[in-house]
Amino acid sequence: MMPKVVWIGEFSDSLQDEIRSDVEQTVDYFAESFAIETNFADTTVMVWNGIDAAVKHEAAGRQPDFNISSPEQLRVKLEHDAGGWADDWGLVVAACWWDPPCPLPRGEYERGRDLMAHEWFHYLQFQIAARHWWTVSPEWMLEGTAIWGGDAGLRIADGVVSLADDRLWRKRLANGTSATLRSAEERNSPWQYHLGTLAIDLLIERSGVDAPIQYFRQLHPQVTKPERRWLQTPHWVEAFHNAFGLDADNFYKEFATWRAELSVNPLRTTEEPRLRGSVRHSDGEPATGFWINAAPYDGEHKAGRIRRNSVDEEGSFAIDLESNSVQRLWLTRDGCTLWLTDDGLTNLVPQPGDYRDLNTRRLPVLDLVLPTDACQTTVQVDILPLRGDDRTVAILLSDEANTFWATTDRYGKRSIYPSRMGQYELTIRIAGCDLYYQDGRLVASSEDARPVEVGEVPLNFEIRIPPELCKLRVSGRLIDGQDMPFHDVYVYISEASGDGTRAGVYTDEDGAFGFEAQRSGRYLLQFFDFESRCRGYYRASGATSDFTLSDVLTVADSDVTGIEFVVPDDPASLCG
Repeated sequence: MMPKVVWIGEFSDSLQDEIRSDVEQTVDYFAESFAIETNFADTTVMVWNGIDAAVKHEAAGRQPDFNISSPEQLRVKLEHDAGGWADDWGLVVAACWWDPPCPLPRGEYERGRDLMAHEWFHYLQFQIAARHWWTVSPEWMLEGTAIWGGDAGLRIADGVVSLADDRLWRKRLANGTSATLRSAEERNSPWQYHLGTLAIDLLIERSGVDAPIQYFRQLHPQVTKPERRWLQTPHWVEAFHNAFGLDADNFYKEFATWRAELSVNPLRTTEEPRLRGSVRHSDGEPATGFWINAAPYDGEHKAGRIRRNSVDEEGSFAIDLESNSVQRLWLTRDGCTLWLTDDGLTNLVPQPGDYRDLNTRRLPVLDLVLPTDACQTTVQVDILPLRGDDRTVAILLSDEANTFWATTDRYGKRSIYPSRMGQYELTIRIAGCDLYYQDGRLVASSEDARPVEVGEVPLNFEIRIPPELCKLRVSGRLIDGQDMPFHDVYVYISEASGDGTRAGVYTDEDGAFGFEAQRSGRYLLQFFDFESRCRGYYRASGATSDFTLSDVLTVADSDVTGIEFVVPDDPASLCG
């Protein structure tokens, strides 16, 4: 039984036969090398040939899709970033891996089957762990094992390259960079690949060849608590200790010691521009513990790989960037993020045009100062979902002036760093449906919420998602009178009784919106234009600014779908 293969674009019979043959050989390789296979009933290999064909497929909404936010973003990604990746349904691969040229060069010894095996190993990781997102594990672990068991592993097994030659090359690269293994916990190309592969070699030498697979098994969510209905998702540091028999922090020290003793000549493949600078707190103290991150951008689209490095004990940093590119910078520490704008660093996500873009042809020396009390106060939230509940969950902390979004730290918890101490409303957004914190539980109405007091002492919450709330889906499209969609407009519902409950999302490229109502009831469907502050209400005959003329949606025991929310060509004109 073989995985399903989906062809996007034009293919000759001989190219299809070659790729099918390599799919079969890759399946055999995994079975023989690891005695393990992906679930073929749940594995699709999507092969694309030509960027125009891929973008057309995405714009048409065909399945499986590339899972990119827009066709325009997909084009930029395929031109600048990657030809393939693993997704929760299988893997994307580029036909030009077999039939060059490709937008991105491949290695001297790399073939189409090798690159496919790399992405296939990623999909194997996801299936074993039953967790289909990148943040469940450090990047160096994900990429190091994919090289060990995927592309490099296959080339070594086929005799294309020897293990000794491959590792010598990576050791020389490791000796030519200041990037650390810890810096590759998040995207830090190419070091998550090179340092990760060397780290996996050391772990296998220490714990055996089965340990990397056992690591991903340890990440599998476990049913927990007395009710046996709640899931607990193990943190990667726990899985690491269980699989390899040592703490991750101790391994980082071992790896640094081993690397310092490498007796090989350093190697830098290209001369890349180096950005230097410093980061200090508002009182002048070095901002030790922060990371400096950079990525190339084409307009508002990320157009390459992220680089990162740490701020040292003196407050200084240096980071090598891609040549001839425009870069955006941001700082991180645990779950706290600060963006670089023309006005300095801010912990509020900048609007387009507010970022400070750096041209690598003329790099300045950046001496940055953190906003007062930046990343000093923290609220940490651990969500216990129902068993089988895989809905997207976001955490928001709001006061009268600002809203702060949650991120995920290295232990898998969601951490929020508000800009100041004080009282905040804690909101849990489940698939667009907002629930509110009240004394250890979640409630449907903001009027029943209780504020949390954020001070110098970190706050920690463990919250369960109520099984009876946020289950009924409301969906449709925001369009004009000619059926043309409106993109990136905020659409939401609120209970007609006015008790404060709501759910909302931004429309996608097709004008589509979809969110979950807190419970059965009567709702008003609305859009809101933040620039003009205009609010419009749904009416079957066309939007209105007068809520007394709007149509009420009744959400009872089933989903409400197929809504056509028709607004004027200029939605803000409703409030003119």
